[in-house]
Amino acid sequence: MRFRNTKRIIVGAALAANLIAEPAHAQENYQQPHDNGRVELNLGYNALEVAVTDKADVRTRALTNVDATIADRLTVGYHGLNEIDNVDPNSYYGRHVITVSPKGPLISAAAVMKTDAKGVFDKKVGIRNTSLPELLGGYGFIDVTANGEGANATAFYGRDVGPITIEGYQDVDIPYGGKVSSYSELILTKSVDGKLSIFGRAEIPNNQPGKTKGMIGLIFSF
Repeated sequence: MRFRNTKRIIVGAALAANLIAEPAHAQENYQQPHDNGRVELNLGYNALEVAVTDKADVRTRALTNVDATIADRLTVGYHGLNEIDNVDPNSYYGRHVITVSPKGPLISAAAVMKTDAKGVFDKKVGIRNTSLPELLGGYGFIDVTANGEGANATAFYGRDVGPITIEGYQDVDIPYGGKVSSYSELILTKSVDGKLSIFGRAEIPNNQPGKTKGMIGLIFSF
């Protein structure tokens, strides 16, 4: 019951952030009037996705990205993904990343927590790097994390190709002494009016194309 309330808070916070955030890749700063202890709140890419899968399920996914720069020195960020199928609480999945770094560097300390309907099922710490996707002419991140049971490497990369945005996501779990597992996404997006986009996504478990789940839907960015 306690986690159920926590999950509701996480999802509520994610959706609330979506309602106040700016369009994709936009950023807005809020500053306190005094320089000492000034806090700059930066709202990054925040969006709500609604899609229909090839199994006729309705997938809802909320993406939240926000960070705060404190006293022009330290930046703390939250990057969240919360999703659910058919408004069924038992299908809930979340990935939550807290980043901390001095202002400016493209490498941050990162703590990653994965959650489902039963609670937190994975916690790891490590680093997040955003410089390599930028060097490749796009945007994204690379997370490398570990705990006492295993390691994880997660990469996300996106780039505009003409009127289409192409994005790829790869999550690889490497348990110590166990079997490696992976999860991949390929996303194609076409903007309609800046805040509304159409997208198609293929979700591929463990590099098995035969088990790919496809979907098409709308993205509302805020």
